[in-house]
Amino acid sequence: MGRAEDFSKYSTEEKWDSINTSMRVLQQEETAFELRRRLNTHHHPKQIQEETRRFRMDQWIKWCEVKDLYAEHRDELADTLGDESYQTCRSILERIFTNELDDALRKTLEE
Repeated sequence: MGRAEDFSKYSTEEKWDSINTSMRVLQQEETAFELRRRLNTHHHPKQIQEETRRFRMDQWIKWCEVKDLYAEHRDELADTLGDESYQTCRSILERIFTNELDDALRKTLEE
């Protein structure tokens, strides 16, 4: 059973908790990566570039999963249950969706 199937069985609060946790983990990983980059200045530029590329790809995959789960359950997740952290998550996700839609429309109009 995949994460999407498990996620759909969650209550609204469990869904928000899962999304909030995932977003917090992504931010913590970003902070840790940036700290490692600053402390490990002795690495060869090519090695730094490859590490950064791998990290960004991994982050992108995780981020896409969060966005997909949110998109699939967007109507239900409109209710943030009055929780400020959930409202913050929803704001970020909605801003991203708006930006992606704007970019897609702009690209279509340019063609």
